[in-house]
Amino acid sequence: GRNLLPLLQDARAAAPTDAGFYAESFYGRYHFGWSELYALTDARYRYIRAPRPELYDLRNDPGESRNLAPDRPQVAKAARAALDRLLAGAGRQEPARVAAEDLQRLQALGYVGTQAGVSADTPGESLPDPKDKAGALNQMDEAASMAERRDYDAAIARLQAVVSEDAGIKEAWLQLGALLVRTGRHEDALAAFKRVVELDPHDANSFVSAAAVLVTLGRPDDALANAEMGLSKAGGDARARLSACEMLVNIAFERQDDAAARRYASLAQAADPNFPLPAFVEGRILHRARRFEAALPRFEEAERQLTGHPFTIPELHYYVGDSLANLGRDQEAAAAFRRELQSSPGHLRTRASLAMLYRAAGQRDAAAREIASMLEAVPTREGYDMAAKTWSIFGETARAGAVRAEAARRFAGQR
Repeated sequence: GRNLLPLLQDARAAAPTDAGFYAESFYGRYHFGWSELYALTDARYRYIRAPRPELYDLRNDPGESRNLAPDRPQVAKAARAALDRLLAGAGRQEPARVAAEDLQRLQALGYVGTQAGVSADTPGESLPDPKDKAGALNQMDEAASMAERRDYDAAIARLQAVVSEDAGIKEAWLQLGALLVRTGRHEDALAAFKRVVELDPHDANSFVSAAAVLVTLGRPDDALANAEMGLSKAGGDARARLSACEMLVNIAFERQDDAAARRYASLAQAADPNFPLPAFVEGRILHRARRFEAALPRFEEAERQLTGHPFTIPELHYYVGDSLANLGRDQEAAAAFRRELQSSPGHLRTRASLAMLYRAAGQRDAAAREIASMLEAVPTREGYDMAAKTWSIFGETARAGAVRAEAARRFAGQR
C-alpha cells in the first residue's frame, strides 16, 4: 500500500501515478450473489475487472461514459495483467459457513437452503455482472420512494417483481418483509424474513424480525426460538444483541415469564452497561400489577439513562404516558405519548390513548384527527380494528361502523 494521508490533508497534493490506485468491492457478491469488482486507476486510465471488463480514458472521458475495453484490447490486457499481479496470492475473507449444529437448529425452525452467499470457490466472472443488475437496484429505490409516499401496494408489487427476477437479493426481501408487516400481511412477511435467513443465516436481525412477526401471529414458542437464534448470531454486535434481548423480553412477557424477562434484560446490560433495559422491565412488571406510582420512577429512570444514547427502547414513552394517565396527570401523559409517536408513529395503543386523552379533555376534533392519523400510519386490519374500537369507546357507533365497513371493503379477499 501507499500513504494517502497527504491527499487527505491537502487536496492540492499531487496524486501518485506510478502504480495507480487499487479498489475493490465485494458488496455485490456478499449481498446479492453478483460478481465482485476490482479496479486499477492510473493517471490516464481506469480499468475495472468484471464479467464484462471496463476501461475508461479519464483524461478524455472523466465522466466514464464510454467503455473502451473492446476498442483498446492491448491497454485492457496490460491493465488486467497489472491487476492480476497485484492480486496474486492475496486472500479474501468470505462469509462464514453455517456450522452443522446451527444447520440442524435452522432446519428445526423450518428454514431450508440455509447457506450464506456464494461459494468461496465460485469465480466472480461466472456470476452476474453488477452493471447488468442496475435495474433491480433502481426498482428497489423506486419501491422505497413509493413507500415514503405511503403507496404501499405499489411498493410491494415492485419488490415482488425484483425478487421474482432475482431471488438472491437479500435487501429486496428485507424491504419487502418490512412493508408486508406495515400493511398487516404477516404470513407473507414471515415468508420474506425466512427467505432472508435462508440467504444469510448469520444475520441476527433477520431472526429478530421473524420473531416479531411470530409474536403478532400468536406463536410465542416459535418466536422465542428465532429470537434466541438471533441472540446467538449477534456476537460482538452490541446493537444486534440489544435488539435480540428487547425481543426476548417482549416474548417473555407474552409468556408471563418475569424471570426470563429479567434475565434477558441483564444480558442486554452486559452488552451495553448504559442501556437501561432492566429498569424498563421492572417498570413493566409493576405496571402490569397496576402499581403505577411505583412503575413510573422506573420508566423515568430509563428515559433519563437513554438521554444521548444512540438506541431507544420501543414503548418506553408509551408506558410513561400510560402510568401518568392512570395517575391523573393527563397533560404530562399526552406529552409522553407524543414522544413515543416521534419514534414509533405506528404504535396503535399510543394513538388510541392520545385520542382518549383529547376526548376526555373535550377536544373532540383533536381526538378525531388522531384516529385519522392512526389509519394513515397503520392502514392494516389491526389499525382499522383499533380505530373502530376507539370510536366505540367514545359512544360513536355510526363512526365505528363506518370504519369497520371500510375495512371489510379494503381487506376483502386478503389473507
